[in-house]
Amino acid sequence: MRPQVLADARLRKAYDYALEHPDEHMYNSMRYYNAAAVKYWKTDARAVVLSIIAVVSGIQYANQYWVYESVRLQAPLSLQACRVLARAVVLRESVDTQQASVAI
Repeated sequence: MRPQVLADARLRKAYDYALEHPDEHMYNSMRYYNAAAVKYWKTDARAVVLSIIAVVSGIQYANQYWVYESVRLQAPLSLQACRVLARAVVLRESVDTQQASVAI
């Protein structure tokens, strides 16, 4: 079995650079861990796109539910207000007709 450093080309390149420049210890460590972490950071683009779509869909669903609930809670109040306004209009019309009949 080959060691992990020799198996991957990026790791091998970072290892060779570290052997050639032993005085740059921190830089060598950074190059090695950067090369080692690259294979773990690779994410399938389909998973990213699906995750973004799922998050946006969840936000849209929550917003739609919130709007529905706010309208549902306000509907009885608006119906009640419409009834009150309708009564006021009817009363106003009846007062106007009574005043018109008195004026004649």
